[in-house]
Amino acid sequence: MVAYPYLLSSVILGIIWLILFIRRKDLRKEMLIIGFIFIPSGLTQALYVPDYWQPRVIHQFFGLFDIESLLHVFFIFGIAAVLYKEIKGYKLKRARGTKTTRISPHIIFCLGIFIGVVTVLFKVLLDVPFIHTSLFALMLISVYLILMRPDLFREIVWTSVIFSLLYISATVMFNALFSFVANNWNPNGNWGIYLLGVPLEEYLYGLMVGIIGSVLYEELTNMKLKKIKG
Repeated sequence: MVAYPYLLSSVILGIIWLILFIRRKDLRKEMLIIGFIFIPSGLTQALYVPDYWQPRVIHQFFGLFDIESLLHVFFIFGIAAVLYKEIKGYKLKRARGTKTTRISPHIIFCLGIFIGVVTVLFKVLLDVPFIHTSLFALMLISVYLILMRPDLFREIVWTSVIFSLLYISATVMFNALFSFVANNWNPNGNWGIYLLGVPLEEYLYGLMVGIIGSVLYEELTNMKLKKIKG
């Protein structure tokens, strides 16, 4: 029996991330930037514990966050950012002279901060489970990206479907091997809907990580996709 399955899952994600990082020198900047953008979300772990889940971690710093959660969000968003480009053979190109319906990155950053603050307030003031307020926040960001980047709709759909399937498959496997769900998730902290033994919330999380991770960098930097020749 593995003592720290959450850490093991983060290590596996790290190996996949490293393979992509080594293979795609042209996408390293995207992987790093998207990963670092979402690292702060790993600091919110205390808002999920124990209401939604309580994974066993090596050490909880200041009683608030753990290294596993920081690694998890960094690797998972970095992988989602380049999965479509690696498998389908695309690279990034500056979208000069094209209409991509962009909004200033500074406005996007401010909107992100606002959504984050509102999400926390819903949890603190109204006692709405943080998993559900955070899913709502991710949904808002997902809708924004879909509306702003119709030129990347194929990448959004492909990544969200394939990534969520991979994410859920891994969760189901870990649940079968280590009773991951039974030992970590609070049965009273979710909607009570399970598919293949995994809470519905995890399906939605995987789907929206795929949507956001796939095109956020392109939206922030005004990039578009170009097929790699050969």
